[in-house]
Amino acid sequence: MSNQDETTEAMTTQEPEGGEVGTQVGEPLALPAAGTTEEPARTDEAAQVEGVTVEEAVTLFYVSLSTLRRRLQKGEVPGASLAPGPKGQAWRIPPASLEALGYKPKQVREVEVKAAQVSAEAENLEAQVRDLKAALEVERVLRESAQKEAELLRSNVEDLRTALAKLPAALPPGKPSRWWRRKGSE
Repeated sequence: MSNQDETTEAMTTQEPEGGEVGTQVGEPLALPAAGTTEEPARTDEAAQVEGVTVEEAVTLFYVSLSTLRRRLQKGEVPGASLAPGPKGQAWRIPPASLEALGYKPKQVREVEVKAAQVSAEAENLEAQVRDLKAALEVERVLRESAQKEAELLRSNVEDLRTALAKLPAALPPGKPSRWWRRKGSE
């Protein structure tokens, strides 16, 4: 067995029966079985070393986004580093550094309540959007109906104007009679 094989074997552990890999603190990552495309699971220790993103820190600690970004820009957060993220370079901050700066972690319950409030608000907004779309559709149908009715009325007015223009030609020539007067009193 080569030196490299011994090192790899020493760094890996056997996969537990439950299928969970690397779930104990201090336990190294287990390599996936040959032929699988699974990525190794992140241990708590790995998360502690890697740190949290700025957004995660704001969610987990009593610190505002602007304050944390300002302190990162000034280099006041020990252990913070830029690391590749899904959107380019992103700050990774060790939670212990935030606690050392005096920021207290939020209770998990508060985070769950906030998430539930956000979820409820999102559902409320989705319902409002559905209602507004339905109202918009009703208004569209009413507008189309009014346009058709206006077109019909325009057509009727045109027909009446045409009939009125033909009316003098249909009357007999001569002096118009005064219908309100008696025939003998003229």
